[in-house]
Amino acid sequence: MINYFLKILAISTLIFSNLGFSQDSNFESGELLVMLKTRSNVSLFIEELNQDFPELNVVVKDTVSQNMNIWLLSFSSLSVHKFQSLVYEKSQVRLAQPNHNNLTIRGDTIPSDPGFSSQWHHKNIGQSGGQSGADMSSTEAWGISNTPVSALGDTLVVAVIDDGFFLAHNDINFFVNHQEIPNNQIDDDGNGFIDDYQGWNAYLDSKAISSNSHGTHIAGIIGAKANNGLGGVGVNWGVKILPIQSGVAIESVVLKAYDYALSMRKLYDQTSGAKGAYVVATNSSFGIDYANAASYPLWCAFYDSLGARGILSCGATSNSNINVDVSGDMPTTCSSDYLIAVTNTDRNDNKVTSGFGITHIDIGAPGTTIYSTLPGNSYGNRTGTSMSTPQVAGAIALMHSIGCANFSNAYKADPDSMALIIKNTLLNFGDSLFGLQGLTSSGNRLNLRKAGYEIRTSGICSTTSLPKLELDNRSMNLFPNPANERINIQLDGFEKGDYSMEIYSSEGKLVNSYQVLIDKENQLIKQDIPAQLEEGFYFLCLKSYFSSTKTIRFVISN
Repeated sequence: MINYFLKILAISTLIFSNLGFSQDSNFESGELLVMLKTRSNVSLFIEELNQDFPELNVVVKDTVSQNMNIWLLSFSSLSVHKFQSLVYEKSQVRLAQPNHNNLTIRGDTIPSDPGFSSQWHHKNIGQSGGQSGADMSSTEAWGISNTPVSALGDTLVVAVIDDGFFLAHNDINFFVNHQEIPNNQIDDDGNGFIDDYQGWNAYLDSKAISSNSHGTHIAGIIGAKANNGLGGVGVNWGVKILPIQSGVAIESVVLKAYDYALSMRKLYDQTSGAKGAYVVATNSSFGIDYANAASYPLWCAFYDSLGARGILSCGATSNSNINVDVSGDMPTTCSSDYLIAVTNTDRNDNKVTSGFGITHIDIGAPGTTIYSTLPGNSYGNRTGTSMSTPQVAGAIALMHSIGCANFSNAYKADPDSMALIIKNTLLNFGDSLFGLQGLTSSGNRLNLRKAGYEIRTSGICSTTSLPKLELDNRSMNLFPNPANERINIQLDGFEKGDYSMEIYSSEGKLVNSYQVLIDKENQLIKQDIPAQLEEGFYFLCLKSYFSSTKTIRFVISN
C-alpha cells in the first residue's frame, strides 16, 4: 500500500512540475520535509545525497521528529518538486513533501473551565473595568504548548515553599513520590527523608502537610488543571507541584525547605529519572521587608546551588511601595543570577503598591485580584506579590514544555546555562510598561507568548546538532499506533538490565508502571493496555538508574 502511494505521489509531482502547475507561494523554497525508514541514519543519507549531487549542498536544517525519523532538509540549485523526485529514488525514504507555509492561526487555545473568564491575567478583554490586552498572552502561548512534560517526556515539577497546602484539591496535581512507601517509617528512595510520599514539612521534619489557603492559592496559579469543569487554570496546565511546608518564620527552616527541593532534583539526575523529581523552579512568596541581603549569605547562596542543577527560583518582593535597592529586602536583593525577583501589576497594566528597584527587581507580573484554588476544593481571589511570583514560576515550567528536543537535551547537558537562557528570555521578551521603566531591571511585564515563541523558534531550537543526536543509538518503536488492547515495543541497542516501563497521561499523570528485564540486544515486549485508559495520547517511558530515559508517544483509540 505504501509503495503504491509513493508511486502515485511521485507521478503526480512530475505531472504538476511538467505542467508548470505549482503553488510556490504555499511552501518554502529550498526546503523539503523527509521521513526516513525506521533504521535509516540521517547523516549517512545526507552524505549519500551530496556524493550523488554535490551541487545541491544538502544539509539538515532542523529536526522535526526523532521518534518518526522526520527531518527538514535545505538544498540549492533545484526546484522543490524536482528535488522531491530525486529524494524519492533513495531507498531510505518513506515520505517526502514540501514545507508548506500557508498555515493560519485559527484562534487562541482557550480552556473550558468555568472560572476562566475571571482570570483576566490570562486573557483580558476588559472585564471588571480592565484594559483589554493587559494580560500575559497565555492563550496564545498555550497554542504552542500546554503540557506539563518536556519534549523528552520528563514530568516537570515546580517546588512551592509556603505555609501549607490543601493536598486533596481536585484541581491541583500535587507531586507524589512513587518510590516512597507511605507510613512505613523507612526512607525507601534513599533521599534522606522518611515517608516523603507527598512533599515535606521542613519545620517538623516530617511528611505532615497542613492545609492553608496561601500555599493552595499559589499552587493553583502555577498549575491548576484545564478542561476538567473545575475553577480556572494555571500557567502550565496540570504541572506537578512539590509541596514544601516551611512556616516561613525561621531562616534555618527556609534553608531546609530549599535543601529538600535540591535533594529531589539531585536524586532525579543521579538516577536518570528513576527517583526524585524533575524540579525546574522554586516559588517563594514570602520574605523580610527592609532586610540587608549581606546578613543572609547562606540563604542567598542557596539560589546558586539550586541554579547549578538548572533550577530557577522566583521570589516575591515587598507589598510596600519601597525601593528595595535602597531600603533592602529578602530574598529579592540576593545577587544570585538564578533568582527572579517579581513585583505586582494589575488588570490595567499599572504597578500597584509593591517593591521596586532597577537593580534587584527583575520583572512585573499580574498579582491583583487573581482567581485561583483555595482549601476545601473552593476558589477565590487574592492580591499581592505572592500572586505575581507564581506566574513566573509557572512560566519557567511552561518554557520547558515549549522547548524542542534539542533544548531539553542541552538543558540536561548544561542545566545552569540553559536555566539562565530561560530567565533572560522571560525578562527580555515581555511587554514593556511605562509604569515599570526605571523601577525594574527589564521594564517589562511577563508575556508568555513572546517568551515561548522565542524559546521555540530561536537559539538551539532553530538549529540541528547532528553529533548530539547521534550519541543515543538506542531505538524504541511501538506498534500498532493507534492501539486499543495491546502494544508491542521493539527495543534495539539497550543496555541489559532491569527497567521501569511507565505510562503517563498527556497531563503528565502516571497511570501504570511495570518492571521489565532487558536481557538481549533486540527484544520485543508485548504489553496489554489497562482497560481503564480512555481514548487519547499517552507517553511511554523506559527508565533505569544506569541510562537516560527513553520516551515515545502513542495513541489509544477504543
